[in-house]
Amino acid sequence: MMGTSPLNPQYVKRPPEKQRQVNQESAHLALYFYESCDTCIRIIRLIERLCLRVELRNIRNVSAFRDHLLHGTGRQDVPCLIIQEQGKEPRWLCDAEEIIAYLEQRFT
Repeated sequence: MMGTSPLNPQYVKRPPEKQRQVNQESAHLALYFYESCDTCIRIIRLIERLCLRVELRNIRNVSAFRDHLLHGTGRQDVPCLIIQEQGKEPRWLCDAEEIIAYLEQRFT
């Protein structure tokens, strides 16, 4: 995890039981990104600040991630968050502000 700064304020602190619950819930999330995308970095910092267990899928390093993103959304635009809850169809959020709002609303 990155250190705190004005761009990455204090990490969220939760009681251990609540953090275990958040770990389980956030394990159903994956962020498609690449490292030179400033918006992606902003979302990754939010994920770190919220202490979430979100899989990071770099579409420039792993062609299977790029293919999955293209198949799921019809595009290769990042950032894109996939929500894969058991028994439900995957939900794709490909707008940065929607991703941020979802993460903040669900995990703060």
